[in-house]
Amino acid sequence: MLAGIIDRLAGSFATSFRMISRGTVEAKADQPRPVRFAEFMETPRPTDVIAVLRFGAWGGQCLAVIDSGMANIAVGLLMGGLTVPPPGRRSYTAIERAVVERLARDQVAVNLASAFAPAADVDVMLDYLANDAAEAPIAIPAAPCLTWRVSVTVEGHTGSIAFLLPRAAIEPIRAQLSRDPAGPGKDSDAAWRAHLQSELPHAGMALKAVIESRRVSAAEILRWRVGSTLVLNRHHEEPIDVFCDDLLVLRARMAEQGGRIALHVEERRLAEDWPP
Repeated sequence: MLAGIIDRLAGSFATSFRMISRGTVEAKADQPRPVRFAEFMETPRPTDVIAVLRFGAWGGQCLAVIDSGMANIAVGLLMGGLTVPPPGRRSYTAIERAVVERLARDQVAVNLASAFAPAADVDVMLDYLANDAAEAPIAIPAAPCLTWRVSVTVEGHTGSIAFLLPRAAIEPIRAQLSRDPAGPGKDSDAAWRAHLQSELPHAGMALKAVIESRRVSAAEILRWRVGSTLVLNRHHEEPIDVFCDDLLVLRARMAEQGGRIALHVEERRLAEDWPP
C-alpha cells in the first residue's frame, strides 16, 4: 500500500507543478527502502533545506529534504522564470527561503496528505525548516525508517525531495498499509469501476495457437531451403494449445469451416492454471 501512496505523491507533484508552469512537467518516485535515522541524516548537503512535517492525527513527524534544484524550480516559477542556480551557493536570501517555506507548506505537506488519503485521513503540517541535520532530531539515531525520493522535472530543470518516514510515525495505520491496494478502499469510485467493467471485455488480446514445440539444431535449420518439408509429430485429431502470452486459455482441435482452417474449442482453461 505504501508503494501506491508514493506513486500517488509523485502524481500529485506533477499535477500541482503543471498548474503553475506553462512547460512540460514530469515526476517520478523511487521505491521506499529501509534505513536507520542516523544513516539518512548523513546525506543532506549544505544547500539542502530540511522541512520537518507533522502528522496531525498520529502525532508523528517526517522529514522532506528539498535539494537546491527543487528550491530553484520553486523560486523560478514564482519569480517569473527558471534559471540555472549559481554555482557553489551555500545559503538562500530571505525571499528565496520564504519561497521554499511556501513550497514545503503548500505543496509538500498538502500533497503528502492527499497521497495518504486512501489509507487514512490525516492533516500534514509544516513544523519548521531546518538548516542542517542537527536541527531536525525527530527520532533516535538507531530508529528504523523508510526513505524514498521524488524527482520533478519542469521545463528541463530537475529537482528532488527526499522523504524520511520513521516506522513509529505510521504505526497507527499499519493495518491499513498492509491492505491490498487493489481491494476496495476509501477512495473507490463506483462510476469508474462500472465503466472499467463495461470496457474491459472489448479490450484486444493476441492469441497464439501452438501446434507443436520442439528443439531443432542450428545445423538442421541451416539445411532448410524453399520447398523443404518439416514433419510434425502431431496427428490431425490431437488437441492444440492456445495461449495468451504464456497463459494457457484454450485447448482446441483443428477443423475446417467455409474452406478455411479453424479451431474447434474443446476445453476452456481460463484462470484455471493462471497465477494468483
